[in-house]
Amino acid sequence: MKLLLAFIFLILLSSSIFSQDLFFKTPDYEMIRSDIQDSTGRYFYPQLLKRYLSYDTTLTIDDYRHLYYGYIFQESYKPNWESPNDKKVADIWENTKWSQKDRDEIIVLSNQSLNYFPFDLRNINWLVGGYSLKGDYRKAKMESIRFAGLLKAIMSSGDGKKCETGIHLISVFHEKVIVAWEYSSYYVKSEEMKDDCHFLILSNSVKNCDLYFIIKGLNK
Repeated sequence: MKLLLAFIFLILLSSSIFSQDLFFKTPDYEMIRSDIQDSTGRYFYPQLLKRYLSYDTTLTIDDYRHLYYGYIFQESYKPNWESPNDKKVADIWENTKWSQKDRDEIIVLSNQSLNYFPFDLRNINWLVGGYSLKGDYRKAKMESIRFAGLLKAIMSSGDGKKCETGIHLISVFHEKVIVAWEYSSYYVKSEEMKDDCHFLILSNSVKNCDLYFIIKGLNK
């Protein structure tokens, strides 16, 4: 797993997505809903999703924000959805040696999951690893650019320091991805619901860190 994280980190550093300035702005869901329903606008959801699925590298952070948060208005959206393939892929990653069959299976299973939920951060992450282990660095980079774009869109939604500025997610399972990427030196000490937020207390050998998430779809 360390090999996977190191590889993705190098790709993210080279990604044009991360060269843009980061800003914090609470998602305006009603504006996003209006934007993605406007068939004449640049954020019209069917066209925007088509660009995302075709690995369009010109997508901006605003495009990714409309893609990610606009997904809660799609009929297929389920905030608690978890792929039935996840446990199998996670078990494969727990091994320290991967056969060619393992590498192929990671790619097949993760792609199946993304067919149901195209913004599943865990499976995009696993795909980057699967392709890199197979030596297909072009596809690994394509997936990593999508991962980077989604991650930046999420981290632009809030600083997580209090409920009012919580980090907005569309999946309860994305919390673990954010903690792993942005707070990698911490572990989750405890968690609870506080007001409209899911509140985590993170800890390491030095200090505790409070982190607030808002999962909008749970209250849709």
